[in-house]
Amino acid sequence: MSETLSDEDRRAVDFVLNGESTVSAGTTMYLGTAHADLGARIQATETLLALLDALPVFDPPDDLLARTMKKIETAGLPGSQPTAPETSINAAEDVASAPVG
Repeated sequence: MSETLSDEDRRAVDFVLNGESTVSAGTTMYLGTAHADLGARIQATETLLALLDALPVFDPPDDLLARTMKKIETAGLPGSQPTAPETSINAAEDVASAPVG
């Protein structure tokens, strides 16, 4: 499923998640809404979020972090491999072997 939200739907989600709608005695009020369609989109968003709230919550698997890191490493994305700065174990040897002049 690769559905994406329209700009109007994004606004409705932002509106709900930012707490810009209030429910009083079964009536939802939308603070500052000027567009009638936005009210319907906000109501649909609240309905969907209520359905999601009704789903059972499960703890993530114990190996989730390890599996995620492995996927990142095998994807070969730039910056996905940890890099260690090149440092010498013995700084005195570096100074002694440095060219003079």
